Amino acid sequence: MIIVEGPDGAGKTTLLKHISRRLGIPMGPRASHSTKGPTDDLCGWVDRDLLKWGTSPLKIYDRYPLISETIYGPILRGSVPDRMAQSSWMRARLNTFRSMSLVIWCLPPSTTVIKNVDDEREHMDGVKSNITSIWASYAIMSNSWTGPGMTYDYTSNNPDPQTTQLVNMLRRHINGWKVL
Repeated sequence: MIIVEGPDGAGKTTLLKHISRRLGIPMGPRASHSTKGPTDDLCGWVDRDLLKWGTSPLKIYDRYPLISETIYGPILRGSVPDRMAQSSWMRARLNTFRSMSLVIWCLPPSTTVIKNVDDEREHMDGVKSNITSIWASYAIMSNSWTGPGMTYDYTSNNPDPQTTQLVNMLRRHINGWKVL
């Protein structure tokens, strides 16, 4: 699967719609609503979704709870679901996730994200006032990510190398997915 991650205002939706349309990859289901937050049974949602990965066609996701909830949960709600806090459950899910996903980390400069969030009308409660912490958490996580992925900054002054890297990673992932 292809996961597009990053804070609100980072250009995720624009990028994933472009990739989906250009490559004909359908959108994956969402575990969270942009203004209402995650579904009630987030861990159950992850379990059911990951079980389908080995047999379903390639999809592109606008965030994935194993990443986004570990950032948004503590910052906006003060916690993550109980099973996500259990290292054995999380480790097992992350192992499957890393082995089958390509993560594109959308991370333009924090000043761009802050401006974009200020300009947008609707967010989950607390996003606007915590966007700096959310951006910083994504920056840390993207730098420590051990699975396949890359950081994408749509504001780059020299987008050609970044675009070439993105296209090459997507092609490799798509070709690898077909053999599953």
